[in-house]
Amino acid sequence: GGLLGVPIPPVVPNFGSVMERAAGVNGEEFAAGFENWLREMFEPQIREIGQSSITESTRISSLDFWNNKPSYSPNGEWLAYFHSDPTRGSQIRLMRADGSGDRAVALNEPGFGFFRPHFWSPIPSWSPDGSQIVYADIDLEYRYYLRSDIYIHDVETGRTTQITEGERAYRPVFTPDGESVIYARYEWGGRAPDLYMMDLD
Repeated sequence: GGLLGVPIPPVVPNFGSVMERAAGVNGEEFAAGFENWLREMFEPQIREIGQSSITESTRISSLDFWNNKPSYSPNGEWLAYFHSDPTRGSQIRLMRADGSGDRAVALNEPGFGFFRPHFWSPIPSWSPDGSQIVYADIDLEYRYYLRSDIYIHDVETGRTTQITEGERAYRPVFTPDGESVIYARYEWGGRAPDLYMMDLD
């Protein structure tokens, strides 16, 4: 029970005390032991990697929060990716391979606000000629139903076109000739997704 009939959640016990009862060590001792174990396990591997001829990574994105699902254009000049933050919301963005020219090309906000799990973010995929990007994005319908439809963004004109309606589609890619899109789709009551192909004409 609780105030005005709103249930009050039980008090969660201190993690350190739970750890001490379960493992015989407190949280700090457990963390220190885990850190030592990690060091013993991976220091030889880290040392070996450091002696090889690997190159250092260079950050090219300038935006904080979530930046994921990058996809290079066929000519390697552009990178499409998903970005989300509390100010901009959720977006498909484009930037040059060196990080310059970063801009939003499509806004994707299904109604979750900033909270958008990583696995629900759209994955952009390029057409063979590099002129278009296809992706699936979630829409929240009547506050309870999730739909996921497919969109194609024309890089030159800036126009975005929705090509499915009311589906549960995801992971679209262009066919090698650029004339069709292949994607996975869940059917109502289905236990596994089906594979579909749609001709763009």
